[in-house]
Amino acid sequence: MSFVALIAVFLAGFLTVPLLALVHGLRHPRDPQAGMAGIYFFMIGAPRWALLAVGVAVAVGYGGLDWLVADRGAAYFLAFVVHALAGGASLMAQFGATERRRKWFANVALVVAIAFPALTIAFVMTAVYAPQAVALLRVFAVGVPAMVLFVGLAIAVGWLAGAPRRAQYCREAAERAAEKQQVYYAERKAQLDAIGDGEPLYKLIQFTYCNEPGDVAELAKARILARPTFLTDMAAALRGNACYEGLWFLARHMPAPLPAELADPAAEAIRGVADDVRKKLSHHGQHWPNQQFGEVQRALETVDKFGKSPAVDFGPALARLHAALSTPPGAATEAESRDMLEDYCRRRGLRITEPVA
Repeated sequence: MSFVALIAVFLAGFLTVPLLALVHGLRHPRDPQAGMAGIYFFMIGAPRWALLAVGVAVAVGYGGLDWLVADRGAAYFLAFVVHALAGGASLMAQFGATERRRKWFANVALVVAIAFPALTIAFVMTAVYAPQAVALLRVFAVGVPAMVLFVGLAIAVGWLAGAPRRAQYCREAAERAAEKQQVYYAERKAQLDAIGDGEPLYKLIQFTYCNEPGDVAELAKARILARPTFLTDMAAALRGNACYEGLWFLARHMPAPLPAELADPAAEAIRGVADDVRKKLSHHGQHWPNQQFGEVQRALETVDKFGKSPAVDFGPALARLHAALSTPPGAATEAESRDMLEDYCRRRGLRITEPVA
């Protein structure tokens, strides 16, 4: 019977090598061979775990776990639980609910694939061939955790000892960052103050973006809305080269509903964005996915702020933008932008299926 146990453990150890390769494939789903891992997983894993079960059962029968559990029934139960948990970890590595969970269980299975056969062989050897080695195994079983505990305590002591120094470094870093932020705020505020009331509106709109320090964006917004000629200046910006800046301000800073006087300039701004998008997508260089998503989103937010019955029909302008997003060769990278535009126009009842020149 001892010979059978050794043969079973030897064959299980032999099957561990391809199982490690499969577990590696499960840990890296983008690997071209990862798909085959799921097919061969049970073909190799099932007989391997069965052989290990035989080896462990024989080892327990010979007293291989007596050094750990005195009662033979409890020893069988412990071996069964460890075997079941190890197999469960391997199964979860294949069928986990999320990719993160599958990777975690794959790491556990990778450790078990090495540790479990090694422990099984040790159980069989100590139980069948070298009962006197139980004392040595007990030393290792106690010494290794003790060494791990000692190293962990040393690391913890070092971490705690360095806590004041790390805290001081964090405080100094925060103070330096605050000083830099104050300097940057002073520079941006001085640049904002240098812009005269008669200058083009887009120069002030550039200070309303989200990355401005402190209250610079609010100050710029207040100056823009306080202009006596705000509607005229905004209409000029939307009709000119500042269509992007104008749509940004209307979408992010203006309350709904927007003034009806800005409806026609906003439609013209969307047509200007569409012409610019067409030029970008017709270029034969590199096209990043959904690079125009933000521009389309701002255009739709602007249209939405004019209400359900705007003074101008935005359908032709949005149709022009939709046609621009379909311009080859970059059309394939703007699928999500087109889907968002089509969904919005479908909900609003706007017709954009006909291409606009």
